[in-house]
Amino acid sequence: MVGVAGRSKCCRTCRQRKKGCDLQQPICGNCSRLKITCEYDRRQVFINVTGPGKARPTAKPSYTDVVLPHSLARSAYEDKYISLLWDAWSPCGIPSAEISAKYPVYSWVSSARDLYQGDDGLRRTLIAMSLSTLGQKDGQAYSTAKGFQTWKSDAVMVASQGLGLFELLYGTQERVQAEGSQVKSWHNHNLGELALIRQRGPKSFIEGYAHYIFSGVRMHLLGV
Repeated sequence: MVGVAGRSKCCRTCRQRKKGCDLQQPICGNCSRLKITCEYDRRQVFINVTGPGKARPTAKPSYTDVVLPHSLARSAYEDKYISLLWDAWSPCGIPSAEISAKYPVYSWVSSARDLYQGDDGLRRTLIAMSLSTLGQKDGQAYSTAKGFQTWKSDAVMVASQGLGLFELLYGTQERVQAEGSQVKSWHNHNLGELALIRQRGPKSFIEGYAHYIFSGVRMHLLGV
């Protein structure tokens, strides 16, 4: 066996030829003179390695479901439906200026795309339109009904009343406003509020916030 203790340290060629080897490295004198291959036995080194013990089971990484805050989840949900509304109205992308000029609704769509992120009222309008549009497109009565529910919500009534109240309280602070236009503007808000009430019908004001709102505004709306 190669590398066993007591084995000759001569190169293999000298051992085979039974010649004395001068042990020169890397080529002994005999091999160098005869111009033949000279190889020495490799020195074997034994390394004592202790085998591993009983393998420990690898702990599986734990996965935690990330739950978005309610406000972020609702915002993502609303953005999804508004995006579907744009796809339904403009399946080929944003129309050219020439097409937009022929169909004024595209001017509204373009403006709504840019403004809805910063206006909750416009955002709510788009969500109502999206639900109703998708409901009609896919034959889902629930989505259509949900769209009308959003459009007719009590919050819309409160927002309309708030705009009228803002005009009544702070309308005179607008310096560029013409004389008498505050009264006219407030009157127009009342007309819009009255239109919302008539559109919803009397049954929607029997209870809840709607009834509370209606009870507060019916007196001044009688003179509109």
